[in-house]
This record gives sequence, structure tokens and C-alpha cells, in this order.
Amino acid sequence: MSQIKYRKDIPTLKSTDKISEAFETVRASGFGALPVVKHHRLIGMLHESDEVLLKAAEQHPSKTLGTVEFAEPPALRCDAHPLELIKMFRKNPLLLLPVVGNSSTYLGVALRADAEQQVKELFSLSSDGVLIELETPVPLRLSELVRLLEQNEAQVLTLAVRRLPNSTDTQFIVLHLQVPDAYRLQRTLERYGYAVTYNSQAGESLLDDSALKAQEFLRYLEL
Repeated sequence: MSQIKYRKDIPTLKSTDKISEAFETVRASGFGALPVVKHHRLIGMLHESDEVLLKAAEQHPSKTLGTVEFAEPPALRCDAHPLELIKMFRKNPLLLLPVVGNSSTYLGVALRADAEQQVKELFSLSSDGVLIELETPVPLRLSELVRLLEQNEAQVLTLAVRRLPNSTDTQFIVLHLQVPDAYRLQRTLERYGYAVTYNSQAGESLLDDSALKAQEFLRYLEL
């Protein structure tokens, strides 16, 4: 099973650190926030924009992070699936997320910049291929779709499903394929009633740049 990748070389803050000095560490890191650890356990996140704590640090220079009651920080378990990491980054504007083991033991951080690479690996987006989107009814007859793909010698690298808000009868299937003739495949799909709403070989290919591929696929995932 795929697991999230995390780093151990990012600075952390200790409960014994003075708040004023901790803010300086956060600013110097360039991440906007850093994990706070006590006895190897994650207890919070110090944000550079926390004006209340910053004011407290100015009024009480010797005050430490151990005296602060932090809100429960967003964190992922080390055995979480990479998609959980992506979903959490979509919910949080943070540049990094803490990764923990059992009993909230701090292990490291996952970086937003690394999450895109994990997406590319997970969905084979670095592989050459074609992106095709289909508008299909609900429920989808997957066996028929697979048969049509096999008839056109298409190898599925990734398959994802998305639905429009408040829609119960229409969905979109996004396929990342290796196929000898994408135009022939499109014509076959259309003959069987599948509306092809996107084909990356119909114009300038998005597959020349792996970063563009990841962004395009993430737009469709709507996690």
C-alpha cells in the first residue's frame, strides 16, 4: 500500500522554547508555521500570523510554548494513504503538515511541494499517455467501458470519477491511458453513447510537462 512521504529535516519547536524565539524560528523557516513538540509528542502548531501569541511574547519575553494551550493541530498518521494528504492540504492553506505515529508521536512533516510529486507517482502521471474525460450516466456500466478500451488496445493508467454538485444522473470519468490511437478510441466511445468532453490529443498536449499533468488531474479529482 502507498504511504505518505515525510521529512525529518524541517525545524521543530519544543515546549521549552521561549515564544519570542520560536516566532523567529518560524519566520526564518519560510513555512509560516512549525510543529510544537513536547516529550516527542505533537502538541500544536505555531503560526507566524498568531497575533495573540505574538503580543503575549512581547509582554512576557520569558514565556515558553509549554504555557500555551494550542488548538488540536491538523496531522496525518504515517500509515495514511497519500490521497488523505492531498485532501488535508486542500482543506488547509499550510505549506506543511505534521506526521505522527501512535499516541501522537511526532515523526516529521509532509510538504505541500512534495504532495504533487506523490500524486504523479500514485497516478502514473509521469508516464506518457492520454487524458480523456467522458460524460456518462449514473450508474456506469464499467464492464462495457472496459470492453471498449480493450478493443482499442488501451491500457488504463488511472481512472477517476467526479460528479457535478447536485447532479444524480450524470457523472464524469477521467481516464489516463496508453492507447495506440486516441482518435479511434474516441470515435468508438462516441458510437456507444459516451460523450467525450476532453481529449488531450485533440489539441496541444498537456502531457509534455509532468507538473501540468498533476495540476490537470487534481482539478478533476475534486477531493
